[in-house]
Formats: sequence, structure tokens, C-alpha cells
Amino acid sequence: MEEQCAPWSPIPLEANHYMAVNVQRLEEAQGQRGRAVRMVVTGNPDSLDRKRVVAWRLTFSRVAAYRKRPAGTYWPDAVPLLWPKPQGVSTWEVKNSRWLPESLIPEWLHPERMRHFVVASSYDVYEVAAEWWESEEIGD
Repeated sequence: MEEQCAPWSPIPLEANHYMAVNVQRLEEAQGQRGRAVRMVVTGNPDSLDRKRVVAWRLTFSRVAAYRKRPAGTYWPDAVPLLWPKPQGVSTWEVKNSRWLPESLIPEWLHPERMRHFVVASSYDVYEVAAEWWESEEIGD
């Protein structure tokens, strides 16, 4: 099967624009549901007040792997990435991901639950192989 992009909106669509969303912090932790990755992203959900910046905490649970790669093809170590059509959003999910099977250890209990999430920050792309995610607005 061919990889495909699917809509995934952990932040409001008004703020979900490539080059306008930035990952401010990324941390790994051991949570109640196994390994977790927490990411703080910022963006502007207000078309009238372009200076307004809002932050969200994205928490990925039961994480098998995550990686950070340069966005685009203009960096020497950049890897071509599947982008949703039309381009312009900053978050999406990859269906039929080739990376997911590579990221799982053979002993992973429920590989069918694993999902491939993407957050494209200004110059980097963050990919997370996780079973679940949550999003929480944490303020201006």
C-alpha cells in the first residue's frame, strides 16, 4: 500500500499553518501508559491579531519512536517527506507508513494500534510513532 496523508488537527485549524507553527520544547518521559513524548508548540489562531501567539502541549502516549528531521529538500541531510495536499498545514498523520514497522521492536504488544504523527515546525519535521495523543491549550 502507498503512504497517504490524513487530516490530524491537535491544534485549531486557524493556527495550523506550516511556517507559522513552531515546536518550542520536546521532552521524553515515562508515563502511566508507557513512554511518552511531550511537545510544546506555538502558533497564531487569530486572523485579526497577527501578533497573538498561543501555546499547546501535545502529549503522545505509548511511544515506540520519534525523530526530528530537517524540513524541505534544501538541507543537505533532509529526507523527502510526504506532505498533505493541499500543502500548507503543519500537522498530519501518515497512513500506511513505511516507517512504523521499522520503528517497532518485535515484542511490541499491539502494532495495529500504532500511528504515525507529523508536526512540521518552521525548519524541522518531528515524527512520532505512538498509540495515542492529547492536546491541551496552555495559554498566550
